[in-house]
Amino acid sequence: MMLRRLFFFFLLAIPGWTLAQDVPVAPVQRMAPDPNYRPTLDVLPSIPADVPACGCRLGTDEAAFAEGRFIFAGGLLSPAETNLAAFVMVSGTYLRLERTSFAPAGDMTIARYASDPYILILEFTSRIDQGQTIVRGTLTFEDPFHGNVTQPVYGTCGC
Repeated sequence: MMLRRLFFFFLLAIPGWTLAQDVPVAPVQRMAPDPNYRPTLDVLPSIPADVPACGCRLGTDEAAFAEGRFIFAGGLLSPAETNLAAFVMVSGTYLRLERTSFAPAGDMTIARYASDPYILILEFTSRIDQGQTIVRGTLTFEDPFHGNVTQPVYGTCGC
């Protein structure tokens, strides 16, 4: 074993001789981001288990909501809510975002959610109908690298 090591040591010591061939290596090139890519808010294939049974489910309109095609699911939209997570599917990827603020703004209420580097803003009005809170507004997903996408939303919060 020692002889093999000495043999290789002497081979390496010979000027101009190496174990590897001197082959030029091209530098690694990173693909440039697609300038035409824009994120999309997709329908959630299922409601995550972290969403309470009496949480919020929002579709893009009344018909989508009635068919169970939700683009937003999360805890109740109230300042006292303890389940602060919201779920969306962006361009085919589930995202969980945590609520960072909840505040009235005139006739609207604004709930903000974040998961670095993304921000989700839900601007909505609500009314009570048969014990459920009916929500109408807009959902904006902000992606600092690829731009923003805004969708109208309609849905309910509560049991």
